[in-house]
Amino acid sequence: MIVITYYENPDLILNLSNSSNLSKTDAKIAVEVTLEELTQGIVSGKSVKIRWFGGFYKKYRKA
Repeated sequence: MIVITYYENPDLILNLSNSSNLSKTDAKIAVEVTLEELTQGIVSGKSVKIRWFGGFYKKYRKA
């Protein structure tokens, strides 16, 4: 079981809300859904790319 705790960044949510036609509640939901999908993709072993932002993937290292 994987437990993920998100750091809630009110500036990110406020900036998204102000730069779009989203309410603060809808902006928060958009951020949460994006992070959840990103996390689930990485956990399942897939690489995840966000255009103009970067790519994420699971990397295994020796202890």
